[in-house]
Order: sequence, then C-alpha cells, then structure tokens
Amino acid sequence: MKIAMDSRLIPLYQRMLNPSDRQSKKVSSSRYSAIDRETFNIIDALEKIYNKLKKYFCRLPSNKETLKLPECCVEEYDVQKINKRVYELQEFHDDLEDCQLLAEAEECGVNILLTRDGSFKQNLQHKANNVRILHPIYYAKEIVK
Repeated sequence: MKIAMDSRLIPLYQRMLNPSDRQSKKVSSSRYSAIDRETFNIIDALEKIYNKLKKYFCRLPSNKETLKLPECCVEEYDVQKINKRVYELQEFHDDLEDCQLLAEAEECGVNILLTRDGSFKQNLQHKANNVRILHPIYYAKEIVK
C-alpha cells in the first residue's frame, strides 16, 4: 500500500509533524473562521492517518523534494507515459498539477491520493486507475472504524 498527498496538503502535513508550531494545533473556537477550523480538522485527520499508516506514506515525483518521505516510485518511471496520461486527464479536469499528480500516482502504484480539493476528486476519481482520491477527513474516518 502507498499513500501520497497533493501539494496543497504538504504544508498541513509539515505543520502536523511540528507540534511545537503554535499555529499548527491551537484553535480558539470563537476567534477562527470556518477555514481555520477546517485546516485544524485536516491536520487532525492527517495525524490520525499518519499515526496508523506512517510506513505507507510516500512522495510523488512532483512533490517537493524537501518532503522527508520515501519516494513512491521505487523503480524508474515512464515520463512519456505520464505525460500522455496527463493529456488524457485534462479532458476531464483543467488543473494541470492535479492531472500530473494522478498520472504519477497511477504510474508509481499509489493506492490512496489525499487531497482537500473537491473538484480534483469529483472530476478525476471516476477516471483514476487503481487510485482512490480521498479527502483526509473522510479517509481518517474510514480507517479508524
């Protein structure tokens, strides 16, 4: 099993790993907007997933190299195949980065691709080959059961 994240989750993942960062965990119920509460809930969900499935987390080629995770692609991957797949996916979703991440996830054998982007999931889940695109909060609930 392999679990990867889209680039929008990486900063939240890094905040989850650094609990000494005051803003990563502390949320006052009255002073923060819904967006901040959502961010807190996502960090909390990432922590639950990470604590249970830490050894399965990996980094896709497009993810920042500063992300301290093993690479998802243990063997050399086919860049031309990925580029062709990105082109196919763009017919259904206009965000090039999302299409790139899904194509890489498919090529690298990723099972779960975590994202907070609803349109990414909605537009590409039905086109994903052997990759589940999930919001971290929903995946955390699924694995905690």
